[in-house]
Amino acid sequence: MSLHGDGIAAHDRAEGAALARTLGAVAPSAPRLRLKEAHADLGAAASPVELLACASALRYATLPPAVSARSTSTTPVFRSALVLAIGLFGECSALMMRS
Repeated sequence: MSLHGDGIAAHDRAEGAALARTLGAVAPSAPRLRLKEAHADLGAAASPVELLACASALRYATLPPAVSARSTSTTPVFRSALVLAIGLFGECSALMMRS
């Protein structure tokens, strides 16, 4: 999953809590991308870049180690990806991609 992960502590905590509520016991082991650590906040271009990164992760079954959070997942095959985004005025979106 590609997190919004803008590095603002309150935002990151809220995102983590929402994922824990939504995914339950699976949340800690889900592989995660934090792409803003690599490209900062590209504004309106951030979500398309993160969408492309998830599409690449699905196609090549790998995550870039520089921006992926450690995971306890042992399954190397990715079948779906979740892209999360928060807009400037508080709008939120989630897009599920499947391979």
